[in-house]
Amino acid sequence: MHLDEDTFVEPGFVFFWKSDGLAGLKPETCPLAIEVADSRQLYDLNRKARVCAAFAVREAWVIDPQTLVTHVCRRPGLEGHRDNQGVAVHEELVEDFAPSLAVAPGALQLI
Repeated sequence: MHLDEDTFVEPGFVFFWKSDGLAGLKPETCPLAIEVADSRQLYDLNRKARVCAAFAVREAWVIDPQTLVTHVCRRPGLEGHRDNQGVAVHEELVEDFAPSLAVAPGALQLI
C-alpha cells in the first residue's frame, strides 16, 4: 500500500471500501490493515504501526501467530496509534467500521 509517493508498506491484509476500489486505496481511506507478525513482530508493532498511524491508517492489527494474541492499534496520530491493546486468543476482535464481523482468533482454524 502506497502511503505517499515515497513510502510503501506491505501488510498481510488490507481492507478497503469497494466503492474506492483497490486503485483508490489511500491510507486515510483504509479502515483496517492486518499484519501477521511471525519473524518481525517488534518491527511490525513499533516502526510499521507508527508509520501507518502517521499516515492516518485508522486501525492496525498485529497478530502473533504463535499465541494468536492480537495487538489492536487505534486512533492514529503523528506519534503512532494512541490506543493500543492486546486482545487474547478467545476474546472477540471487533473492527469499528464493521462491528458485525467480530471474530475470536481462537475460533479460527489456521492451516
